[in-house]
Amino acid sequence: MKLRYSLLFSVALLAIQVGSSIASAQSPLPDPAQTPPTTQNEIPVPPWARDLNLSAEQRSRLNTVHEQARQQGEPLQQKLMAAETQLQALLQSNASIEQLRQQHRVVQQLRQQLDDNHFEALLGERQVLTPEQLAKVIQMFRNRP
Repeated sequence: MKLRYSLLFSVALLAIQVGSSIASAQSPLPDPAQTPPTTQNEIPVPPWARDLNLSAEQRSRLNTVHEQARQQGEPLQQKLMAAETQLQALLQSNASIEQLRQQHRVVQQLRQQLDDNHFEALLGERQVLTPEQLAKVIQMFRNRP
């Protein structure tokens, strides 16, 4: 039972990191203070992976995972924002209870799709890491304040 909670905790921590990695990947201008300098051929990695001594192949695979998550997440995020705006408009109108419930279901489904997208990216990242690297990541998140 304790192992199960430990595993769930680890997955949750990595899910949070994936979400923040995806969110930072979606920002229009990267923050130079948070982006390490890279050579022309070096593929940047998310902040949580900087001390893992990733191979060039691992960097490339992580980049692919992040790009796929971004491509899938951006349209979902836009749809979610539009659906939330529509829900707010309905709440401020004379819309029926059923219309409000239906729009709320749409918002919830889009949120679930985004969450599923983030989780799949997390799983993709885990597949790139060696067991030793994954253990190091888990330990880093346990030691965070």
